Amino acid sequence: MAREFSKGSPMDITLQQIAAALETAQAVAIQADLQFETSIESNDAWDRANAEWNVELAYLHLIVLTEVLDLPLLREELTSARNAARTAGLLEELADPDGAVHLRHLATPRRVRRALQATFLTESSQTVTKDLEAIIRGCTYAITDRTVFPSAPDSENVVHRRIEAVLRCVFPDLLHKPRLAKPIKNFEPDTGIPSIETLVEYKFISAPDQVDAVADQLLADTRGYTSKEWHSFVYVIYETQRFKPESEWRQLLRACETAANSSVIVLTGEPARGSSRRPRGSSRAS
Repeated sequence: MAREFSKGSPMDITLQQIAAALETAQAVAIQADLQFETSIESNDAWDRANAEWNVELAYLHLIVLTEVLDLPLLREELTSARNAARTAGLLEELADPDGAVHLRHLATPRRVRRALQATFLTESSQTVTKDLEAIIRGCTYAITDRTVFPSAPDSENVVHRRIEAVLRCVFPDLLHKPRLAKPIKNFEPDTGIPSIETLVEYKFISAPDQVDAVADQLLADTRGYTSKEWHSFVYVIYETQRFKPESEWRQLLRACETAANSSVIVLTGEPARGSSRRPRGSSRAS
């Protein structure tokens, strides 16, 4: 049952409403980052105007939320930071040690959003990620069901599309092939879920000689990657028969020190075959 916050607050608000407001603020900040990146490449005034709009909107969402929650100190911090940003320029740049350029004035909204999330939403991101893992593990039967699909998955793309269709029912903010504000060389994530700050990548193995290549891809994809928007990586490895146990994949991540924010889920399906379903309207030969 959702708690309500009424003591000292101008209005009652549920945990679900707080979560929705924080997710919206995060989505707006991500959109500002992407529009800013686009404006650098295009040098287009419209892209810059949209980025400015969303930077300010990120502040306003959180100012309204802190007003509703009766948090005057945080509201004052946000208001002061917003005024400073408007004076200095909403798209003022800040370069990180790697030389990548970021929006300086999104730092305060991000810090406040995380503080609110840690205070009011007691379910940790690790718990939510484990819920995500449970959902993905439960997909094995659904994505190989011959009464729904003509055959078992026969490629990485098919696995991606079928699992993503299930996840979208649970995570409505799911992004297909999300753009990264700070791209990773030779890596384009398959699925992004902003509400739990998680990227999902799918791999398909149908022969023993593909195992080593997939292992190399896992290690190359996320090694050294840091981001303000994405904090967890989930790799879904669909194998048509048993090639390598999940425990060995996890050990691989631990040995290469990438296990802190990454996890592996192995789904063992079946080899793809021709359709076993008869066309609609057909009948057995008597």
